[in-house]
Amino acid sequence: MGSNFSAVKCTSHGCNGFLLPTCPTDSNSEWMCSEKDCNVPVCSVQISNLFLDVKNQIRQASELEDFRLLLEKFKGKLLHPNNYFIINLECTMIRLIDKIIPEKDDNDTLQLAKWQIELCRHCMSVADLIQPGGNQFRGNYNNCQMHNKLSYHDAFEYGNSLVPGTKN
Repeated sequence: MGSNFSAVKCTSHGCNGFLLPTCPTDSNSEWMCSEKDCNVPVCSVQISNLFLDVKNQIRQASELEDFRLLLEKFKGKLLHPNNYFIINLECTMIRLIDKIIPEKDDNDTLQLAKWQIELCRHCMSVADLIQPGGNQFRGNYNNCQMHNKLSYHDAFEYGNSLVPGTKN
């Protein structure tokens, strides 16, 4: 499929590849690196333990900053940028930003909205791989992008703030 939805950064020293299960439908399958020169197999138990640790860290997060720090820690460093944990983090962050933006009336609002669009675009690019076509998952993030693009247009073209009743 090529989505790397479960891919994990290779643990072999100096390798830039990502580990994927050799048989995706078998939960006990070995994991091998995507790099041709790297032939180090990793057992499914190690991957399961890694996923359990990531899951536990995510469960402890509650604030946007917590999720941002986890995204920074995991994305591309421990997990593939398209890994389902990364997508889950980004989706959670999109929802949190939706709650924060109406409450803010400072310069951070525009930055949050820009960041939210970046997160939406990444989620959409992964959705294009795993669920192409018209569906609710893609629709939610398409609406998010459209709402924020209209807000940017107002903010930049007319000097309006993203928060009603304030100016930039």
